[in-house]
Amino acid sequence: MGSDVDAWAHRVLVAATGGTAVPPAWLERRLDGGLGGVCLFGRNVVDAGQVRGFTDALRGVRPDVLVCLDEEGGDVTRLHHAAGSPHLGALALAATGDPAVTRATATSIGNALTAAGVDWNLAPVADVPASARSPVLGVRAFGSRAADVARHVAAYVEGLSATGVLGCAKHFPGHGATDADSHTDLPRIDLGRQRLDEVDLVPFRAAVDAGVETVMLGHLVVEALDPRLPASLSPAAVRLLRDDLEFGGLIVTDALDMDAVARTWTIPGAAALAIRAGADAVCVSGGRHDDEIVDACVRSLVDAVNGGTLSAERLADAAGRVAAVASRPRVHARSDDDGPDDVTGDAGHRSLRVRGWPELPPGPLDVVVRSGPANIAAGKVPWHPGPLLAGARPGTAVHTGAVSLSPGRPLVVVVRDLHRHPDLQRDVARLVAGCPDAVVVEMGVPVLDPGGRAWVCTSGASAASAAAVTRLLLGMTA
Repeated sequence: MGSDVDAWAHRVLVAATGGTAVPPAWLERRLDGGLGGVCLFGRNVVDAGQVRGFTDALRGVRPDVLVCLDEEGGDVTRLHHAAGSPHLGALALAATGDPAVTRATATSIGNALTAAGVDWNLAPVADVPASARSPVLGVRAFGSRAADVARHVAAYVEGLSATGVLGCAKHFPGHGATDADSHTDLPRIDLGRQRLDEVDLVPFRAAVDAGVETVMLGHLVVEALDPRLPASLSPAAVRLLRDDLEFGGLIVTDALDMDAVARTWTIPGAAALAIRAGADAVCVSGGRHDDEIVDACVRSLVDAVNGGTLSAERLADAAGRVAAVASRPRVHARSDDDGPDDVTGDAGHRSLRVRGWPELPPGPLDVVVRSGPANIAAGKVPWHPGPLLAGARPGTAVHTGAVSLSPGRPLVVVVRDLHRHPDLQRDVARLVAGCPDAVVVEMGVPVLDPGGRAWVCTSGASAASAAAVTRLLLGMTA
């Protein structure tokens, strides 16, 4: 039994690593021991070819290891973290009003992942924001209407599945009714079961109906379900997913190194609690990517079994579910659907929302860029059209710090989530007051119109959105 328990404990873990070349010795040893999955981050990515070499090396050690990452499109990208995603993000896709575009985009993302040897995408986001001020959702969500979110979530799941890539609806049972960020705090949602049924659970039901293979439990306390434990550690949340939504696939937790759980329960402690609650896999990825944290989680799970707080049967069941998903036939064949350029070209134009007349006169420009801190889930990724505008209009100045405007030059002010940052609002107000003919481009959630000759909203800060707004401002065809 002892060796079985150790192997089961390895199998339910999804770990992370550093480096871009070959798996380190410690990771190879853990793969030999049964490690279930590896989650890749931007630190592991140079380009698609390099990632394929890395994933092939992982499978050279363990052929059935699951390899996952967060490739939502839009602001959250791992494959394209150096240049920005060529795919529109959730809110921009929703702005097109066409789930078929979302489906095609997800298929294009799936094709890129299969080419890189990644078989599990931790997307789509199925949360329904109750507030535009959410620091963790924002443009990552498909909007604030549950029915619309559900249609796009289902389309995204279908698009990924067409390529053989596993989808993952997150963050169950819904992160939308809180402004707290579980990367840094434990959100608490004090809403009744009726709100859950009528709003938050609607997109998750749609994802299950569309055949989503995995669902991610969020680090948030939903008091209507469990006033004490976050969903990721709560048997009540798992019962809701299994019994009420009739989900029979793989349940995985959000990363356990996030402060929402790590500060109170520790990463190893949370791993044992999550599996006991009914999760099948736990992400121990993120900031910690070494043998020490994997070893601590394995020991915590084994000790829980030996101590009687976690049954061997529950651990074996979770490990079996991971193994079943990992051993499914892989369809690593490219779909015949359109590639990203075909998918995002016209869709990028359709996603824009415009007030006023944004087309700029000939000649160099002044482009002022203003943003608050990057979304933690997204990290630092190129996000604004300044370089594209500078490349198209020689002599253009892109100001990311102090501003010295050239008299007579057209002014473009690029912002992200202006409504969330009062200091930026004051700065932008001064710029627009001094140049009423300015064009303001909002690359985040379109809430606050600061004036100017035109206000252009992209509903996201992907490379695709930056290209679309550049074409609009320069009077180019979509």
